Amino acid sequence: MKTDLTSLQGSEYRGLKSSIIMRTLVFCLELFFLQVGVHLLEAGENNENPRITDLRAFLYYDEKGEFSRQDLLSGQMALWNVIIGEGDAEGHSGALLVLVTVSPPVHGDLRAPSLSLSVKYANRTTTNQEITLRPFRSLAKPVQVPFLVYNTGCEHLEITARLKVGKQVLGSASRTAPFKCGE
Repeated sequence: MKTDLTSLQGSEYRGLKSSIIMRTLVFCLELFFLQVGVHLLEAGENNENPRITDLRAFLYYDEKGEFSRQDLLSGQMALWNVIIGEGDAEGHSGALLVLVTVSPPVHGDLRAPSLSLSVKYANRTTTNQEITLRPFRSLAKPVQVPFLVYNTGCEHLEITARLKVGKQVLGSASRTAPFKCGE
């Protein structure tokens, strides 16, 4: 049924006009809530649980008080006899710095996550450290959390970082440092 607006009278015209206004208002509200929903989804992506995004390790040269420039977990370094400064080592090394990158830190969560690092060789745990990420909570960017590991140099090391809130594990990352010694 085609209606000519000029042929409508009084109450019919007002009823049609109200119907058009209501439909337009409902459409605008739907559009508004759609935009709000998209914004909330985007905000939810930014407030996701933290996760481990990188695990790197660097030799510590005790005589120099410096760290290697190259990540020894990259597979690009020869880790042969590093305790006496051989292989790709730039000096004697019996310790390493492990950097665990966590992205993004938690905002607004009442319980701060903790980050643990365990280092094993030959199925024996040599290092087991755990810290809270509370000092890093105010940062909006990924953070690199440092751990020092001692008595390294001749055994393959299995390095594992775990991110937890309470007993719930949010994520983990493991890498191997292929140290070897010999003649």
